[in-house]
Amino acid sequence: MTPNQTIKKGISYFGNRYLNHFRKDLSEIKSFGFNYIIHTFSENDLRYFGKTLRDFVKLSKDEGLEVYIDPWGVGKFFGGEAFSEFVAKYPQECQVLSSGERVAAACPNRKIFQDFMFEWVDRACELGGDVIFWDEPHYYLNSSLALQHPLTYKDWACRCTVCLEKFKMQFGYEMGNELTQEVFQFRQASLLDFLKSLSGRVHDHGLRNAVCLIPVPLPKISRILGIEDWRFLANLKEIDILSTDPYWSLLGVSVKKFVGSFSKAIVDLAKEFGKESEIWIQAFKIPKVREKEVSEAIQIASSFKPTRMAVWSYQATACMSELACENSERVWEIIRAGFKSI
Repeated sequence: MTPNQTIKKGISYFGNRYLNHFRKDLSEIKSFGFNYIIHTFSENDLRYFGKTLRDFVKLSKDEGLEVYIDPWGVGKFFGGEAFSEFVAKYPQECQVLSSGERVAAACPNRKIFQDFMFEWVDRACELGGDVIFWDEPHYYLNSSLALQHPLTYKDWACRCTVCLEKFKMQFGYEMGNELTQEVFQFRQASLLDFLKSLSGRVHDHGLRNAVCLIPVPLPKISRILGIEDWRFLANLKEIDILSTDPYWSLLGVSVKKFVGSFSKAIVDLAKEFGKESEIWIQAFKIPKVREKEVSEAIQIASSFKPTRMAVWSYQATACMSELACENSERVWEIIRAGFKSI
């Protein structure tokens, strides 16, 4: 980021598919000073709202906004609170835990899921946006159990038949049910190969790629999620924007330490590899006692001068009762003031 370059400001948008309503929301988004928008494109959207999303994207661009398209909850391999038809239709293509349990998350080594994602890319790029936002790609993690028992949680994926076969072909012996260094390397390489192929297809369509990496305070959980050393992903030429979302309140950790350390990490990494950097600010599930920390998070993140800063999500996620803030209207006002001050 050059000294005279301003931070681009983004907002995610979902929960509404009425164009007339979006026009009103877009007016507010513009008044807050946002200059790019993230539209979620779930499996439900893929099946039923393709033309609608094209209209949303066109209206966004007509208003001068850059547009991201997000595979929200697709295959439950990407982050998001959307359900996946794929995992219901193809349970045999899902990940298998080290315990032997099959879980509702597609395996990146499975060709049927790979082909499905290529179709998703083609359809997403046809919407007319600018960037595909790879939202928290990860192997399965039971987040509730991991947060409750971070030191003892140990289940990891994937030990499906395809992963077992590929591992044996690569290393010459059977994959065990312990997350050894060799198993971790295999899983990480599989995830990166998957993202590389998808991102390459996006570039073929003429769009750019952003990847949001999940920040966690414990290296053990990072290993289970699949990428421990972010440098491997940063090194992919197909990736244009490196992003992370240090949602401090969600994890119940210090805003100053958590947002500060991961903001610095993603900005430094992006500079090293010649990428843009992006930091997300939590505007969901914020309790009243932590509302003032939203402003603090904005100040901390912006102090590292990332290329981009974004908020999840519009109106502090008031549309979604499970993720709404205790006082979403108040948090949304804090977002408005904080982003205008950048």
